[in-house]
Amino acid sequence: MEAVLDEFNLADVAFAHKQQRLVKYPADALAPPSFKVVIATKLTLCENKIFKNEAVPFCSWVTKLMK
Repeated sequence: MEAVLDEFNLADVAFAHKQQRLVKYPADALAPPSFKVVIATKLTLCENKIFKNEAVPFCSWVTKLMK
């Protein structure tokens, strides 16, 4: 049974292909609103494109900006 569940586990596939959506949820939840606006503005820059499409670097980047 476990082998069948592992075979049809799509979590890795979803993470690999839908990271942009995964980034959108925490970006929308940021507070205060002024910080959220700063992050949204910085995400539009070409140099920050990787943070818009990958969840792990996005979280690390936001954590650094909060310090």
